Amino acid sequence: YGELGKGAVRTLRSFPNQVQAMVGQYAEPVAPEFGRNLISDAVRSTLQDGRTYAPAVASYKDVNDVDSALLYGGSMVGQMLPYVPLALTTAGLGRMAAGEAGAGAAATGTFFPINAGDYAIQMAQDPEAQAMTPMQRAGLMTGVGGAQSALEGMIPAGAVNRLATPRANVPRTLGGAISKVAGETAQGIGATGLEEGAQELVGQVGQQTYAPGRDIDWAEAVAGQSAEC
Repeated sequence: YGELGKGAVRTLRSFPNQVQAMVGQYAEPVAPEFGRNLISDAVRSTLQDGRTYAPAVASYKDVNDVDSALLYGGSMVGQMLPYVPLALTTAGLGRMAAGEAGAGAAATGTFFPINAGDYAIQMAQDPEAQAMTPMQRAGLMTGVGGAQSALEGMIPAGAVNRLATPRANVPRTLGGAISKVAGETAQGIGATGLEEGAQELVGQVGQQTYAPGRDIDWAEAVAGQSAEC
């Protein structure tokens, strides 16, 4: 697949696991065994996919030259690519339905099951998180997932709102339209580095609620930013 392709495949395969983990976390307070089974299955599948489609350079800590930096960056960009058409489409529909606010709300809603489910999978593998009650984990997942999704949704919503220009500024040719969309997408990819760093910080702050002695890894947040800038 190459690092770009493997990153995209990881994202596509992770989506059903994330949705399943989110549903399981919401179900666990009222149906403990059912919810736990859903989460456990999602964790197993996620770990298996992680081994099957493992990146050549898994962490910023393993970047030590230009080649490893390119491999790491390609993998990170590949992971993001499948979200681009989905987020732009939902933000566009939201814009048509409710203007700029609708674009933001729709983009945020698109990313919520992804981020919430991912956080549920993380908590399932964290012994300190498992010391919380199922209801507490569901609440934390909602808060962290919602905050991360609002951050992530700002980029496609902003791109759609910029594309929805007055009629006089609309490109007159197909080539001009394609160039405009490509330019907005490239801008979004560059801005995603900042958003990824902010998302990482939100996740780590969430961990402080059940592990107050755990330090925030600022290097990890900065790496999330720099990988895609």
